[in-house]
Amino acid sequence: MAGEIDIVESRGNGIRYTARCVSSSLFVILTDTRSGSNYVQGALNWGPSPELNGVSKSYSWWTDKRRSFGNDFHTYVLEWTDKFL
Repeated sequence: MAGEIDIVESRGNGIRYTARCVSSSLFVILTDTRSGSNYVQGALNWGPSPELNGVSKSYSWWTDKRRSFGNDFHTYVLEWTDKFL
């Protein structure tokens, strides 16, 4: 079993950027139009092999409809104990 934790991923495109993209961290292809700098995502990539990646069960995205995440500094946190992430 192997994996990767992407606490935050973001794009530097303008807030109105709408081209369709496929996130490189999501081996299970999730095509989306939320691609501008007002969109960030986090993901937990896990499974016995890349072909069986469980990321489709453990990712999320956040958006700010009016502003870019690049306008301010942000702190992102991952809470990690022996019972959960």
